[in-house]
Amino acid sequence: MIELIKSLNLPYGSEREFLIPGQSPRKPLTAHAQNRFVQRLNDRMKLEHFVPHDLRRTIVTRLSENGIMPHVTEKMLGHELGGIMAIYNKHDWLDEQLVGYELYWQLLEKELF
Repeated sequence: MIELIKSLNLPYGSEREFLIPGQSPRKPLTAHAQNRFVQRLNDRMKLEHFVPHDLRRTIVTRLSENGIMPHVTEKMLGHELGGIMAIYNKHDWLDEQLVGYELYWQLLEKELF
């Protein structure tokens, strides 16, 4: 995945706002277009098969390996908490999510640069 992200700098530049810009540099690629794009990359670069959703699994796994609690990663993914937590606990864990996002960026930077 790190090599794939690095390879995107050539066509899109390293200072872009989105990982893969859409038709406008100020808009992200749509989900449908992302899936088609990744499939073409898989085919052309002879990569091990993956889908964009695998990135979400990777993020949660890496953050969990580094101590971010599951209820925080669930919120980071935009999931609703299940069971009793969904009924009684309405906290958003925004401070903890920020820690998780910053940690993931640090992990990516360590691999990218």
